[in-house]
Amino acid sequence: MRALEDGFISGFMGHTLHGALGHSIRRALCNDYRPGNQTECSTCNCLYQPWYNPAQSPDPMVAKRYKDPPRPYFIGCNFDWEKRRVSYDDVLEWTLHVAGNSPGDMNQIVEIVEALCANGLGSGELKWELDIVLAHETTLLLDWGYTDNNFQHITIDFKTPFWTNDKQMQESGTITFDMLLRYAIERIRAMALYYGNAVLPQEEFIQETLDLAQGAGIVEQRLRKWSIDRDRGYPLKGWTGRIRYDRVPNTAINVLNAAQHLHLGRNTTFGCGMIEIQPFFKKDDNTVRRRKPRKLPPVDE
Repeated sequence: MRALEDGFISGFMGHTLHGALGHSIRRALCNDYRPGNQTECSTCNCLYQPWYNPAQSPDPMVAKRYKDPPRPYFIGCNFDWEKRRVSYDDVLEWTLHVAGNSPGDMNQIVEIVEALCANGLGSGELKWELDIVLAHETTLLLDWGYTDNNFQHITIDFKTPFWTNDKQMQESGTITFDMLLRYAIERIRAMALYYGNAVLPQEEFIQETLDLAQGAGIVEQRLRKWSIDRDRGYPLKGWTGRIRYDRVPNTAINVLNAAQHLHLGRNTTFGCGMIEIQPFFKKDDNTVRRRKPRKLPPVDE
C-alpha cells in the first residue's frame, strides 16, 4: 500500500501497526462494524460473516466446543515497520495469511484490501492506495512423525504479545515448553476441525508428546511484559522476547513449525501470539582448540 498523504498512525489494542491492520480489516469487512454487536451479522450480507463469524463452521458442535475458534485470517509479521509518522508516497508491505476455503476467491481479498485503503488505516483513517497484490496458494502439511535432525535445543522468539488465561504463566511470568506445546496442539486441532481439511494423529500419540515435553527446561529467558495504555481500546497484555529451551522432544519440532503460521494465545485477531523458531545444533564437545605456541624471549649466553 502507498500513502496518499502525510499523517500519523495511532495505536490500537496496545500495538501500533498490527492492531491498526486488524481493526481496519474488520472495519472493511463490515460497513456497520461496532465492537460488541457481532450478532447483527446474522441479518447482514457483508463480507464479515463468511470471514469472521465462527457460526459458519461446517460442524455446529465445533463452534460450540471452542469458545475462541480460529479466525479465517492471520496478519503476517514479516515486516519491521513500526514508525508512527507517515509521509506521502511511503510504501507499506504486509502479508495476510488466509486459512481454509473461506472466502476462496482472490477477488474478494482484493476488494477487502481496497476497502481498507479507502476507509483508512487505524483510528486516524490515514488514506492509502493499493499498489500491488501478490497471491500464493499453499497447503500446510503437518508431519507428526519423528524428525531426521536431532534437535536438543531450540530458541523461540515471541514476536508479538503472547497472552493466555493460564494462572501459572501469570504468576511465574514464564512460558514453559509443555504449556506452549499444549496451546499449539489445541490450535492445530481447532483449525483441522474448523475447516475439515487435515488429518489428526491419535490421542495416544499427542499425549505421549505432551508427556515428553514436560522434561524440557528453560536455559535462558528474556521476556518483557507488554502492557501499553492507549487512547482507544484496552491495554494489550502479554509477553514478548525470547526463550531458549533444552531437552526438547523431536516429536514437538514439527508441531511448533506449524504453529509459526497460526498465532497462539489470546487476541490473535490483531496479529498477536506469533512465534518464530530458531533451532540450532549442539556443538561437538570433542572439538579441541589448539593455541599457538608462545614465543619465549631469547636467552643471553
